[in-house]
Amino acid sequence: MNPKYKNIIRAVEKSGEIVLSYFGKSIKTESKGMPLNFVTAADLKSEKNLIRAVEKEFPKYNIQSEEAGFIDKKSDYTFVMDPLDGTINLKIGIPYFSVTMALLKGDETVFTVINNPVTKQTFYAEKGKGTFLNGKRARVNGVKNLEDCVAAYSCGWQTPRARSINLKKKIHGIGIKRILANWAPVYDFCLLASGKIETMICYNNELHDFVGGLLLVREAGGKITDFKGKPLKNDRVNTFLMTNGTSIHNKIINVLKK
Repeated sequence: MNPKYKNIIRAVEKSGEIVLSYFGKSIKTESKGMPLNFVTAADLKSEKNLIRAVEKEFPKYNIQSEEAGFIDKKSDYTFVMDPLDGTINLKIGIPYFSVTMALLKGDETVFTVINNPVTKQTFYAEKGKGTFLNGKRARVNGVKNLEDCVAAYSCGWQTPRARSINLKKKIHGIGIKRILANWAPVYDFCLLASGKIETMICYNNELHDFVGGLLLVREAGGKITDFKGKPLKNDRVNTFLMTNGTSIHNKIINVLKK
């Protein structure tokens, strides 16, 4: 692995420590214009650490962050970061949140790292080199029966409530055991990539919430398509189904098509 990538991994782990230090404390929030969509000091301090690391290791690369926006260096490469995925969970005391960074070359993800500071897990993947959890290879599982499957679901802030409810009803209707809606999709990708759950349904998500997860699951042996079962045009497509790659994929696609 590129030594500079290793330094990026360490920076993400450092940001994990930063956000964890706020857990269980009273945190002031600033609204971002929608209910339950806000920013905290934890987000901003974590983001500052990540941006500093990128500018040190890859000073000519663009940066796109949830809070700072797009920093244009006129590069073909862009680091997309979410300094705290699961801000709501951190705020109300649910220990389910993470820090993530992904590197895009054009519209293709070539490197990603995700840290869950609560479980002390660091996931990372590099194009063509596999997915790893704390340095050990991670892979999707081989579950084939829908009744044994756990699915995670995530949608963007702009998704109409009726659309979200309808999608979850479709998934429930085919007999899947459980659907998770954890308000922190980045770690859901980690669960799929490490064989803990079997499928993830994303609808109209923000780029920073999903782009690293695509490479993580792909390199772990998972399958990713649009809702019609076709390959994604690129890694900026924000609506898709990902599974462990067994026969459950087509069974879910048949429902999503309707």
